[in-house]
Amino acid sequence: MRRSTAGILGILVAAAGCGSSGGGAPGTGGSSAVGGATGGTAGAATGGAGGVVGTGATAGASAGTTGAAGAGSGGTIGSGQRAVTKFTSFAFGSVPNALAPGPDGNIWFAESDSYQVGRVTPAGVISEFMSPNSSGRMVAITAGPDGNIWFSQAGTAAFGRVTPAGTMMTTFAASETAGDMAPGADGNVWFSVPATNRIGRVTPNGTVTYFVVPGGGAPAGVTKGPDGNIWFAAADSIGRVTPDGTFTVFPVTGVAARPSDIAFGPDGNVWFTESGRNAKVGRMTPTGAITEFPLPAGNELVAITAGPGGLWFTDTGTKSVGRATVAGDVTEFVVTDSMGKLGGIAAGADGNIWFTETWSYAICYITP
Repeated sequence: MRRSTAGILGILVAAAGCGSSGGGAPGTGGSSAVGGATGGTAGAATGGAGGVVGTGATAGASAGTTGAAGAGSGGTIGSGQRAVTKFTSFAFGSVPNALAPGPDGNIWFAESDSYQVGRVTPAGVISEFMSPNSSGRMVAITAGPDGNIWFSQAGTAAFGRVTPAGTMMTTFAASETAGDMAPGADGNVWFSVPATNRIGRVTPNGTVTYFVVPGGGAPAGVTKGPDGNIWFAAADSIGRVTPDGTFTVFPVTGVAARPSDIAFGPDGNVWFTESGRNAKVGRMTPTGAITEFPLPAGNELVAITAGPGGLWFTDTGTKSVGRATVAGDVTEFVVTDSMGKLGGIAAGADGNIWFTETWSYAICYITP
């Protein structure tokens, strides 16, 4: 059902706090510790044999139905403040980008300017681990169904995994660079390939299979759905793909900016960010009904995740971390000393919302 009442936006200014960052000695095997503690030891990296690249099942072009996008119903204006804690010391001048919560209770991140992944504890101790593939910068990262941390690399395209302890890292050759990654209910890691309009999966032994998205659309963000399927955001649609590679695509009509990242909310609906200036946060029901919630002028949304109180997102245009409740009430918390370019976002096991600032070379958190 189309809604005609625009949602009201609340904007909160967050007081910026500084996280302590000491200068601990680097750990061995490619890890470094920050915060005055020694990093975990990384064992010798073992290069895995490149998996076989499969062609996948025939993409099923079963289209879903969707209505025109409607405006969110009237929300409320938020109040209060949130402090931002930052950790900025890295051994190799990291530019942290994508984030993922690990099974060890820490936050893991990919460094977009190098071939390293890292982890940060709730106390701010940072350890970095080098990939055996030293010719590809890190792009995406996720906690895999096998209990390891998986990542993708560009340049010399590859997938890799590292244990939560950082004691082993294996890489697998790939023919395409993954834009985003998510664990699948089938025990594999799933990913998007925007450049060639494909969704793919990689098995624990490194076998890579690709599936062509019906209608294309440069799929970007991916996530595991409560139905056991993988859902993705594309330029003009939201889609889902089953473990055997069958697609259902929901055309997104009435949305000026392209859906970019995606997450499932506690209400069972798909929530997504739209890329570009003056974009919106969107919500889609499992049957394809779209509702959009406006944001301030000048915004530029990046990533979204489910967390305490609703859905949390990064807005690099207004240098803010935002929260949307399932009712569509939106609040933004301005990171007052930010240089801009907020990136990935993740809900931590410590109850905080973690995010990256690529221009500040920082990993930060905000307490909901």
